Amino acid sequence: MRNRVGLPARGWTGFSRTRFSWTGVGARRTAGEWMRFSWTGVSARRAAGELTWVSLSVLGGLWAIWVFFTGHGADLHAYWTANLGDLYGRTTGIQAGDGFFYAPPIALLLAPLKILPWQVARLLWLAVQMAALRYVAGRWALAAVLLPPVWLDMFYGNIYILFAAMIVAGLRQPSRWLFGLLTKVTPGIGLVWFAVRREWVHLARAAALLAGIVVLSLLVQGVGPWVAWITTLQRLATLPIPADALQIPLLPRVAVAVGVVAFGARTDRRWTIPVAMTLAMPTLWPVALVPLLTIPLVTTRPAIGVAAVARSLRTWLRSRNQGEFGMGSSAGRVLAFDGDPLSRE
Repeated sequence: MRNRVGLPARGWTGFSRTRFSWTGVGARRTAGEWMRFSWTGVSARRAAGELTWVSLSVLGGLWAIWVFFTGHGADLHAYWTANLGDLYGRTTGIQAGDGFFYAPPIALLLAPLKILPWQVARLLWLAVQMAALRYVAGRWALAAVLLPPVWLDMFYGNIYILFAAMIVAGLRQPSRWLFGLLTKVTPGIGLVWFAVRREWVHLARAAALLAGIVVLSLLVQGVGPWVAWITTLQRLATLPIPADALQIPLLPRVAVAVGVVAFGARTDRRWTIPVAMTLAMPTLWPVALVPLLTIPLVTTRPAIGVAAVARSLRTWLRSRNQGEFGMGSSAGRVLAFDGDPLSRE
């Protein structure tokens, strides 16, 4: 028996049912299952994530206010009171009150702080630290304040948070590592990464910028501050390690750090950079652990920050969901079209 178009009635009916099942009811059914998965799974996780972010951000903001009103800002006070005519006269020890340890150009960079009242300078410095933390941690910046190394850096008014931002930016612009070289010297170890990888153009640019900074400083400040800085570093290297710091001498730690970053450069493991930089800190206080916060960022890809981590997570979720349903199925087409709620910014 044949129908009007000349095909067997039974065969056409069976094909119609199959075609109807996969393109009609099956698609709607699969889409409905995906929507239920979306609203009960992904959306629930997103809501929990948002609640966690809000809660930690509020706590972090309150903690930052507490740190501002209770912290003494001893390190910042050394920057604020630095005497441009005699930068290193009070630098008698690693924990000397108001001792200035950085290169002469850094004193010029921080000189505008001297014209501000002390509390205003503290507030401005806290804003700079928060901006650097925002650059590193994205919208989780306030939550990151709850981490002890971070709020300790704010408490003392030091530059370890700025070092974390330097790591992220330094993978894109190697000249950013000059900040570490001109402050605590050994944190400039990130330049070894580019030397091992033979990225001579980047190193040449950094060297040219360093030469320009030195020449400008010599013209403005003269040779005396540079000689005094080098003499101060030599004297500090002979002093005992403070009791509240890790009791491992600097030279062995720097040697290990060079090996770590060289290994990372040869094998493209960027997480070795913050690890090496932390190991190479002149004095390994607890606050010196702040650069380790950048490990999730630099591991994803160079210097792209939290946004890259979020994109990678969304890509992983999409690939996992597509693997479960199959891109050849109706559910796979639904996912690929507009079903993934995480695909929206």
